Amino acid sequence: MSSKLPSDAFTYHTSSYDIDRQVNIFVFISLAVLCTSVLHYAVAVFLFSFKARIEGRHKRPPLVPSVVPLLGNMPFKFLWNPRKFVCSSRRFFWSSHPVRVRLLAQDFYILQGTKNILALFRQRSLSAFVVHGVLLRNAFRLPKAAMTIYNNDNSGEYPTPNPNSNVESRNRVDFLTRSSFQRFLTGPGLAPLSKRFQRNITKRIQSLSIGNDWLQWDDFMNLFHNEVTSAVLDSLCGTFLIEQNPSFNKNLWALDHNIMTLFTKTPKILAPGAYSCRDSALAAIKNWHIWARENFDPASIGPDGDDPYWGTKFFRDRQGMFYEMEGFDADAVASEELAFIWGANTNAVIAAFWSSLEVFQDSELLDQVRREVQSCVIEYTKDDLRYDIDRLLEQPILQAVYAETLRLRVNGFLIRYPSKEDLKINDWSIPKKHFVLTSSTPGHMNPDIWCTGSNKNYPTEEFWPGRWLKHSEDRKLVEFSTETARGAWMPFGGGSHMCPGRHFAKLEIILTMALLVTMYDCEVLADKKNMEMSARNFGFGSLSPAGKVPVRIRRRSGL
Repeated sequence: MSSKLPSDAFTYHTSSYDIDRQVNIFVFISLAVLCTSVLHYAVAVFLFSFKARIEGRHKRPPLVPSVVPLLGNMPFKFLWNPRKFVCSSRRFFWSSHPVRVRLLAQDFYILQGTKNILALFRQRSLSAFVVHGVLLRNAFRLPKAAMTIYNNDNSGEYPTPNPNSNVESRNRVDFLTRSSFQRFLTGPGLAPLSKRFQRNITKRIQSLSIGNDWLQWDDFMNLFHNEVTSAVLDSLCGTFLIEQNPSFNKNLWALDHNIMTLFTKTPKILAPGAYSCRDSALAAIKNWHIWARENFDPASIGPDGDDPYWGTKFFRDRQGMFYEMEGFDADAVASEELAFIWGANTNAVIAAFWSSLEVFQDSELLDQVRREVQSCVIEYTKDDLRYDIDRLLEQPILQAVYAETLRLRVNGFLIRYPSKEDLKINDWSIPKKHFVLTSSTPGHMNPDIWCTGSNKNYPTEEFWPGRWLKHSEDRKLVEFSTETARGAWMPFGGGSHMCPGRHFAKLEIILTMALLVTMYDCEVLADKKNMEMSARNFGFGSLSPAGKVPVRIRRRSGL
């Protein structure tokens, strides 16, 4: 019997030897690369920590080691839940000092911590203007000719233009648009806007087709997308926009759902629905503008300056302002106004949803809220419900629910750009013409701020209005307090760029909640998973629920 191996056995043995040898070489090289990477990383971490500890003023923030984001599967967390990434990235968003991050060969700076954020808010030479222009261009289809005005405007946001600017007064788009916001939302336009909203939201909530028997809804959010949004739009724009464009609300919320898709310029072929809804909303705005221009009668202007065609003096005045600018046409004005309407609605409406939902879920809190609301009722009949609004907005528990909702649900990025000189933040210096980014989320989720003293048993992820309440010694009196929130609670930003719509948003959230708890009982049927926050639009403000929130609702007996 021959002892020779089969011919293919020797081939197999040779191939196995070669593969093993290749594997060994690969493993050796991989280990060498890994050791080198670890050594480089160790050196980078040492330099990062060492530079942060160097004494002296106006230091440059250290560069975060590039390998840090790769640890702990961070890229995967970032891709599917950026909120978890921000909450867990200690070297990025939880550093006590500014840090420098390099992305695609570009440096930008991340700044966190109450001390640093307060220092940032004191700066008056910063701008968010560049980011606004990009948002308008990408998400709201601002035409290129109008975008040129944004790119060329170096005059600044204050009445006196920057000394080196030669921009014509009519083309000072940064200053002019910001001034219009301030006049409308913090100046003389706020009072009539607030009164109209009170009437509109009360009428809509009171006239819901809900009887004294339980009625099940598939999604509680629909009430806010439809009725609350419509009340806001009618108060801002008059009634024509929704009456003649009944799908506008649907398109507006579809736009909001896809705002990140639009902002990042995802190819249209991959998201045709997002672009279609955005374009339909723009067409509705143009349709409203054409009708208002053709039918406006100066005699229709009321004592407060508003009229039934443009709705408010704000929109009427902005027509003249924008058409004076070079490169602005009907498409550009529609883009500007759609962006404003989106910003004026989405964050506050979503926050109103969460506030109402949280109150209805907690029977003890619901009783407390109802007692406060009842104390502010002036008149309640079959056809009308009126509150002492000033008193309503000062109730401690209502304010605590409002503030806690924004702490937990608002997750935004604030981006600033020092264009003229280096930015000085305490002992640190950030070079001009670099973006500076901060996030509200770390401050809102910091247990050292929100989970101390009597609040120690309530984790930051838990809704707990008690964080905002101070009790008298006999616990008979309760007071709303923000003393622990300075520099840590910033749902509206801060400094000269604080959101001008914050006063109207507070009214919108608290009044909507008050009306619902006064008129209706509501049982929440959703599971916890659906009531988690979606991270889809993380960075743009209030986060929506991850899924539908079914409820049972009925009109309160005898009311």
